[in-house]
Amino acid sequence: MSTAIGIGFQSLGEEALSKELEAIANEYDYGVENNLDNAEGDMKSGLSELSAALDWNSIMLLKTPKDNPAALAFDIEQDLGLWECENRRPKFYDFLLSVSLLLRNHCKEFYVFFSGEWYEGDRIRMEQGYIEDLLIFLRRPANWNEKLYVAKANIHQYSDEVPLLYKVQIQG
Repeated sequence: MSTAIGIGFQSLGEEALSKELEAIANEYDYGVENNLDNAEGDMKSGLSELSAALDWNSIMLLKTPKDNPAALAFDIEQDLGLWECENRRPKFYDFLLSVSLLLRNHCKEFYVFFSGEWYEGDRIRMEQGYIEDLLIFLRRPANWNEKLYVAKANIHQYSDEVPLLYKVQIQG
């Protein structure tokens, strides 16, 4: 299963901001796609629809490993499991904090999205809060996925079937 993770926002249209975001991503060994051209086919139409609906003029898809030709975030997905498996803070948290610090002077809010598949017309789970709230949210055992219980089999399952959009409010 493929996982797309990225950030979208309405910025002041500064090209330098794109370069600064790429520099932050490089610090964490993440690659970046600043458009949807290299998004996976099973995600491109949903992300395009969302970007238009929220009037984003900036979108950043993360790539791990960074030389991956597709805009997929396999290593970040594994990194997010560190709290649950090893009680270790994922580096993705520090990346998000760095992005939040940069964007606080350029927009009122930004969005972090997570998706396994995302087609036009798909429903999207939405959450919102400050950056600290997002980090707490991602500490849940399922991180961005939904944790489901199947009573007949008495098992828990993680589901990435519904994309997650987290609105991060910038503190004034």
